[in-house]
Amino acid sequence: MQFVIICSFPINNLDNLPEYRIIIKNKEGWSNVMKTKKIVIAVLTCVLLSGIVPLPVNAASSTYKQYNAYTSKGIKIGAYRIKWHYKTGLYSIKGKKKVKIAGTNSNAVVLSNKKKLYYSVKKGKKYYIYSSKMNGKNKKRIAKGKLLYSDSYINLEYGYGNKVYFVTELDPGTLKVVNVKTKKIKRLAKNVTSTTRSGNYLYLDPYSGDAYGGQPLRFLSTKNDKVKTISKCANYTVRGKTLYYSNYKKTLKKGFLVDVIRCKRNGSKKRYLAKNIKVICTWNISSKGMNYMDQNYTEKYYKFK
Repeated sequence: MQFVIICSFPINNLDNLPEYRIIIKNKEGWSNVMKTKKIVIAVLTCVLLSGIVPLPVNAASSTYKQYNAYTSKGIKIGAYRIKWHYKTGLYSIKGKKKVKIAGTNSNAVVLSNKKKLYYSVKKGKKYYIYSSKMNGKNKKRIAKGKLLYSDSYINLEYGYGNKVYFVTELDPGTLKVVNVKTKKIKRLAKNVTSTTRSGNYLYLDPYSGDAYGGQPLRFLSTKNDKVKTISKCANYTVRGKTLYYSNYKKTLKKGFLVDVIRCKRNGSKKRYLAKNIKVICTWNISSKGMNYMDQNYTEKYYKFK
């Protein structure tokens, strides 16, 4: 959305404003929408101080979501369809035009904001991250690094602004972030197999193949990349802007003793939904209840009071 102010009065005489118009450009074109002295003064102040007319930032354009292109028809991203197959590699499709982006050593998981594409390629123990337009043009390498083993993997998780988050190795992996402009890579956390995103928060999912119970509940904000721990042992579910988790506070002879908590996504403003529940594990938690496995390894549903 863009806007301009059309007016005819001296800048030093804002107390007695004559006729003016604020014009906003939207999908339908330009239109008059506001006539407020306070708004004009506020906007003019910004113009005088900065020398430019402020334009709203499109948050969606700076967010790169994760897509899995390993489907029979590919995944539709904006006007394009991105497809990956282990026999052919990564392709961009628009109409009848099909363009090869990368070979079979690329990963099916990509990031995109519908205008730009991030994808990864592995060669032996080395990995590379590239950016390109949706049609594969304007290809640029933004990161490269080494893996511990030839069968290790790299998975792109999320992109925000000039940062791309990715996980290397496998069970457990390491979460890293690369600055697209400087190409510097920073390690953020160990024991991360994948991430779960909610808004600007990334929850770090650890390796859990050897345990019924919970794992450390950690997250980071993409604004500062600081990793924080909400619980040392928990299972969690994110719904909208609310985080639900079962806190494993004590190990029993069979299973665990848990409290179920509701809070904001950053762990603040906690509220207990249930206390001292004996379980083997929990999942699919909501404001109404949760699924759990009791001490006899029977799946049940617990309804909150």
